[in-house]
Amino acid sequence: MDHKTWLWRKKSTDKIVVAADPKVDLSSKEEEIQALLDNKAELENDLKILSEKLSSALSECNAKDDLAKKQARLAMEAMAVQEKAEAKTVSLKQELDEAFTAKSCW
Repeated sequence: MDHKTWLWRKKSTDKIVVAADPKVDLSSKEEEIQALLDNKAELENDLKILSEKLSSALSECNAKDDLAKKQARLAMEAMAVQEKAEAKTVSLKQELDEAFTAKSCW
């Protein structure tokens, strides 16, 4: 059996050398972590503000929907009252006509 080294294995001489000064690498990582934490805090604050705005808009929308339903109900009631008044008017006109007809017959 042939014992060849795999082509994708790196030889120890081909490996990348890690930064010689770990303090420099560590401080840059700490700065990166701090920047990410600051960004996270800012995003959470933005999320809170947007959630409050959404809640306010939803509440306002619900209030307007309730008002529209109330106005529709009042309009329907007004139409019913108007129809009832018109029917009463027709009835009174008929009674008046009958009274005039009866009086003219005398």
